[in-house]
Amino acid sequence: MLVEAARAGETGRGFAVVAGEVRELDKRPGDAARDINELIVKSSGEVKLGVDRFGETGEMLTRVVSRIGLPGGPIHAGNGAMPTGP
Repeated sequence: MLVEAARAGETGRGFAVVAGEVRELDKRPGDAARDINELIVKSSGEVKLGVDRFGETGEMLTRVVSRIGLPGGPIHAGNGAMPTGP
């Protein structure tokens, strides 16, 4: 293409510049799509990690509550008795 542009003189050089710009513009959507895909994959992993941590926190809170008792349970009954066991 550059050989034809050189033969065509000034008009050909202008065409070569425009053709180069068109190639660059054509490449941008593909690059953007790859960038967006990478962000989606990364975000999905971070969301999954957050969901997993949220679940783990819920499990820990359940264990804590089962050990100390709920309001109105053994610790809160006012009889001074502490629950026994694990």
